[in-house]
Amino acid sequence: MEAPPGVKKGVGLSSWYTSSSTSSSTMTKEEFMGAELDKFIQQRHPLIAEELAIGEGHHLEALVTLAMVPRHEQLFWLNSIRKSCFEKTIDHTKECLRQQVQEQQQKSLQKRKEAIDVS
Repeated sequence: MEAPPGVKKGVGLSSWYTSSSTSSSTMTKEEFMGAELDKFIQQRHPLIAEELAIGEGHHLEALVTLAMVPRHEQLFWLNSIRKSCFEKTIDHTKECLRQQVQEQQQKSLQKRKEAIDVS
């Protein structure tokens, strides 16, 4: 899987967050990840749409990584994005994509917090 644009290959997201957060210590991990998602979608929206139509590509790989979609849910999640944001909502695809990705990211973060709390 390719690292998101701007991230060195082999650097995990937690390492990426840690090294990138030193200049902005007031930002939480969730805020940072949300801001990175917004930036990624804003800059790469046309390429994401193109790869969704094809069904594969490194922008989609980066998107599922940034959204923290579990591997076994990735295909279903991408199909859901394609249907809800690109087949039904032609005029607002970027906003729809941003909303869907942020919801997934928050869901994944919540699951991780719950797993940590149980431990």
